[in-house]
Amino acid sequence: MKKSLFALFTLIAVGGFAQFQKITGDGNLKKETREVSSFTGVMVAGSVNVDLNYGDSKTITIEGDENILPYVETSVENGNLVIKTRNKVSISSKHKIIVHASLTTLKRLRVSGSGNITGNGDFSNDSRTDIAVSGSGNINVGINSFAETKINISGSGNVTLKGRSTNNIDAGVSGSGNIDCSEVSCNDVLAHVSGSGNIKVYANKSIDAKVSGSGNIYYKGSATNISLKSSGSGKIIKA
Repeated sequence: MKKSLFALFTLIAVGGFAQFQKITGDGNLKKETREVSSFTGVMVAGSVNVDLNYGDSKTITIEGDENILPYVETSVENGNLVIKTRNKVSISSKHKIIVHASLTTLKRLRVSGSGNITGNGDFSNDSRTDIAVSGSGNINVGINSFAETKINISGSGNVTLKGRSTNNIDAGVSGSGNIDCSEVSCNDVLAHVSGSGNIKVYANKSIDAKVSGSGNIYYKGSATNISLKSSGSGKIIKA
């Protein structure tokens, strides 16, 4: 009976591994243009990098190993450009997979793998912009004006915002990643750290900062309404 059960579990395990197809890059660099509908956000899963520019284009360009590109799926769902590798496919690429895209209004950025998003433009949004990292990837974006910005890191990746201003920021770190918004002028800041990562912000009017982990919160600016609370080993420091 034990031998039969062992054989059964072995077959299940082998069958499970067999379902995953491993694709190794052929080293032939290729660029491919794909048509897309308009979008205001980008969501990346896996090791794909995104080069985001300011503009209004109905196409995106993807580059990487020629035999890898068919396994990189791109679609627009609920106003977001979704980029991911095909289900049950493991990719080992020789060239970095890079997607070049453009938009004018930025409402959402999300990285859930090791890929990076770099925003080379003065993006704006008159409503809320959500930025999240749950993997080891990084988000680095230049902005013009955001009405409301929410940033959350639950992994080891980092988020860096540079540019002009946002009315308010809600920034939270529960992982080891860092948030740096110290070069973006902000009226009201809500910052909370429960992990080992750090947050840097610029507050003009108010700041509500809480630390319950080992990470630190650094703030600068002329805020007069200040609420600071630390219950962990981390510190809240006026820069």
